[in-house]
Amino acid sequence: MTRPSRLRLASLLLLVVAAAPVSCSSSNVYQTNTARPNAIEFESKISNPFLRDRVNVTSVFVGQTPDGCLRVQPNIQNTSGANVFYMYRFTWFDAQGLKLSTNTDFWTRRELNAGGIDEITAVSPTNKAVDWRLEIRPWDR
Repeated sequence: MTRPSRLRLASLLLLVVAAAPVSCSSSNVYQTNTARPNAIEFESKISNPFLRDRVNVTSVFVGQTPDGCLRVQPNIQNTSGANVFYMYRFTWFDAQGLKLSTNTDFWTRRELNAGGIDEITAVSPTNKAVDWRLEIRPWDR
């Protein structure tokens, strides 16, 4: 991503953050603009002020399994000086943009050490998935 593109993205994210309502149960959402192998450009909507300053998705890699299922690996970094407890879930979409009905639509809990990096890997439940969405929110402990 070029420097001007990063600045535009940072400006857009700042605008979204400033306009977003504050809520403890809101999620930060990260998704691709298009589904393509090894995509590292992604779009984010930051709506949770608690996680905004603690958890950052640094990169996203997308590929396929041998049977054609999507494989996604977002890399998460804890940018704070304390452990962060968070939950995440993936939602999968078909070529028409419709949500695929699966039994994998659940929240997974994780702890990320201060300054640590976490690789979340997920595989779509079917080879009909062509796009995805990742939601991250605080772990309701």
